[in-house]
Amino acid sequence: MAAKDGWWISVHTDKTECSSITFQIGTDGNNRQDWTTWHSGEPTEFDVPIGYRNVWSLYIHATANPGGKNAWFCMMYQGNGVKHFDFDGDEDHKKDQGDRDGEC
Repeated sequence: MAAKDGWWISVHTDKTECSSITFQIGTDGNNRQDWTTWHSGEPTEFDVPIGYRNVWSLYIHATANPGGKNAWFCMMYQGNGVKHFDFDGDEDHKKDQGDRDGEC
């Protein structure tokens, strides 16, 4: 169960066709590491690692598996939608805690 006390991810399964999403995480594209892979059937809301939970800027790189199948999820900060990802290959974004995305 996600604590939602900082950054967390919300996968929208009604818009996701791929069977898994692989995540990298960091404070920017040059400072990132492999993080986790979400698989269809797993919980759709999960916190980022504690070391990144409350950083001001968060970088996420995600890959849909298999490619060509859509993935759709939101980067969230506490109760706010910060950035939605909608892609069928890979996508990355760096966002701040105060950013907002109405599609989340």
